[in-house]
Amino acid sequence: MPAVFASGLLTASVVVTPGFPSEGSTTSGGALPDVEASATLVAVPWSLVALLVLAGIVWAAIVLGRKRRARREEAMIEAAVAAALEAREEEPTPVA
Repeated sequence: MPAVFASGLLTASVVVTPGFPSEGSTTSGGALPDVEASATLVAVPWSLVALLVLAGIVWAAIVLGRKRRARREEAMIEAAVAAALEAREEEPTPVA
């Protein structure tokens, strides 16, 4: 099965011929024309697709880990600031 593992630039073209006689056609010119279509695509091996998906998963894990770490650090800073403000409010003020 060489087509399953094909890679590179692939071109496919199809020609369709009407399957009924032209004398019964409803077009003004009589016979229906042949229809031709073609497509070009790039085929890549499955191993490359798997590698790209794996790289995307690793990248997403790294980005999400950084965001979680940043949120955790922000929460620790907020807790430290709140504790410092609470400690400052509890200190007795000296009377002169």
